[in-house]
Amino acid sequence: MSALTGKTMDEITAEYDGQGYGKFKDAVAEPIQKRYDEISADKAYLQEVLTSGAERAEAIAYRTMLKIRKKIGYAPLKL
Repeated sequence: MSALTGKTMDEITAEYDGQGYGKFKDAVAEPIQKRYDEISADKAYLQEVLTSGAERAEAIAYRTMLKIRKKIGYAPLKL
């Protein structure tokens, strides 16, 4: 919660002291839900993140396969 609000742990503890877990949980969940809604509404951003992640994963997988093929004596992959 400290990362979400900028408050110190002591400030947060004092603010929710004696108020019960439910109120604290609501206070934590609300900003997370708000950010989730913002991100999920931005379809272009989501597509960019997915494309970027796929490109990074493909590059890592390619390097891994090169190492594996070299170790087992297969010819290198060709693109």
